[in-house]
Amino acid sequence: PCGLLNINGYYSTLLTFLDEAVEQRFLSAANRAMVNVADDGDALLDAFTRYQPSSEEKWIDRNEA
Repeated sequence: PCGLLNINGYYSTLLTFLDEAVEQRFLSAANRAMVNVADDGDALLDAFTRYQPSSEEKWIDRNEA
């Protein structure tokens, strides 16, 4: 997983971009879920301990795109 410590909303614009990428189907929701976000270091570390990787296929066929 990846973690962003979003203090004072510093990464909020990036997160909006990632959410839009999911909506436009440039990024899968499972891959978006790999980004753990918190505004507190302890909460972010807790998110890492709870993280379960997706079992979703990494590649898609052309007709799925």
